[in-house]
Amino acid sequence: MRPFIYLALVAISPILAGIYGFLHDQVSYSVCPEYFTKIRFEDYAHFPELWHDRTKAGVIGILNAWKQGLLAGILLTAVATIHKQLNRILSYTLTSYGITIVVTALSALLGLYIHSGQSSTMAIYPYIENLQGLYQVTQMNNFAHMGGVIGMLFGMAYHMYRYKKDKKALAVEGN
Repeated sequence: MRPFIYLALVAISPILAGIYGFLHDQVSYSVCPEYFTKIRFEDYAHFPELWHDRTKAGVIGILNAWKQGLLAGILLTAVATIHKQLNRILSYTLTSYGITIVVTALSALLGLYIHSGQSSTMAIYPYIENLQGLYQVTQMNNFAHMGGVIGMLFGMAYHMYRYKKDKKALAVEGN
């Protein structure tokens, strides 16, 4: 039973990450459609022409995020093996996924709104009219990647916190 639970938890993580990636790229598209229409769509030329640009952007988000979600799922589920009861494994791992997603999203929003001046590297895109939007989307993506790593670490810390708390509660009950 345990291996099935572990596999199911790992399988859920790329799905959750894909949903996050879809939503993340919808925000990115709202800030700077040119980022997709003039840069990203070239990397994904196999999309059907009939698809709306927002749909294409969302699918790009899914394709980019599911891999990070799989990695997060493997790591957070591996840490979950410290728990003995299945209900705790499920509950704590799903909570750690939520922590990871929330930290990632908050980091992305922070990157979107932090204004540290337009990067000189944006000048390599002379065909982009909205350089400020491109800069914001780039910042948002970079902060989201950092937030994903930090979120995973927080998720792992949550597992450790719950393990210690549960162990302490069992010791008190045993007395």
